[in-house]
Amino acid sequence: MNKGVSVYIEYSVKQADLLPYESTMKDVLDHLANYGAKNIQWFVSSKENHIYVEQFELPTVAHFYALKKLRTEGQHPLFKELRKYCDLEIRDISFWALKNCS
Repeated sequence: MNKGVSVYIEYSVKQADLLPYESTMKDVLDHLANYGAKNIQWFVSSKENHIYVEQFELPTVAHFYALKKLRTEGQHPLFKELRKYCDLEIRDISFWALKNCS
């Protein structure tokens, strides 16, 4: 039985770009459903207001790798826009796909 995967994406946003980043993220969250994402959530660290985490469910690991490729290659206009707000000098974008073991 395929239960899908839980996806977590974590990154740091440049302090000066928090407002445009948050505006762009609203479009990103709507767009994720086009890739099969469900139960989409978006978090900010309670300790550091520039660390963000996206969490959602995808149907398969293949969906995860396809979306990760779109998010990292810089060709997709919306994801390219989002990436320019990330503070890659502090930390790279982290991607995790976790399968439920229970």
